[in-house]
Amino acid sequence: MPEAELDEPVAGYAEIVAERTAAGEDLDAIAAELAAHAAAYDLPSAGGRGVPAPFRALAAALQRRKLVEDLGRHVVSITWLTLHAPPGGTVAAELEQARSSELGFTLSVGTGVGAGRKLAWTSTDTIEPAANCVQLTQDLEVHAQRFAVNRGGVEREEIQLDVVRGAGNGVANTRRCALCGVAAKEVDDFDFEWGDPFDLREFTGPLSREVAARLESNRSFELAVTVPVVNAKLGLTVKREASRQLTARCVFTGGRVYRAYWPREGDAGFPAWALG
Repeated sequence: MPEAELDEPVAGYAEIVAERTAAGEDLDAIAAELAAHAAAYDLPSAGGRGVPAPFRALAAALQRRKLVEDLGRHVVSITWLTLHAPPGGTVAAELEQARSSELGFTLSVGTGVGAGRKLAWTSTDTIEPAANCVQLTQDLEVHAQRFAVNRGGVEREEIQLDVVRGAGNGVANTRRCALCGVAAKEVDDFDFEWGDPFDLREFTGPLSREVAARLESNRSFELAVTVPVVNAKLGLTVKREASRQLTARCVFTGGRVYRAYWPREGDAGFPAWALG
């Protein structure tokens, strides 16, 4: 597996608020810096999906919160890209075509409030044909802390995750992909977008085709991770980039109609495959 060539910290909102508060800056100045930092690193706005909380209110809440418990450091794993195998066929990928054309990846992970990391590496892997979908994974060491927070006059506890470092990466096969092999009529058009049908009903043999991933550099998506000491799934925001277009070689079985589809929000990457 490739080794990380870059593993650098990205400050979280909490770190910036603590530093600027100690320096005597007022809330408006801190809020402006949070907004600029979020734009520079494409960080999520705290406040959930839809309507972000103002950065001034976020800064005020972070100033008032109190540490309840240090939950320690733990290693979590995220799947940052899945190569989907067509039902009845296989998927393969050459992540190095030649020594002069190694494929470089950059992965940014964090929560916004907690500190994040920016990881970069060069891959020389070859993924041989696989009948099950293939997941590219990244292990992360995270530091978990529990805080008492007052938001809008309501006291509650929140978990902060700081991504401490990259802790290795890997490749895994899915035993059963929840997206591939489903009937096209069962896919919700509101949540997914379609590619053109690939009709092989009148074709008897296997057919090989190159399929490109959608790795938009300006697109972030959220993944849920489970920390052993926390009885809940916590969100990490992931942004990935590649130095050149990433493609996979898919082998399809004759006698079927394949439909490529992607989520409208979240992790696009390679298409999943529905039937019919």
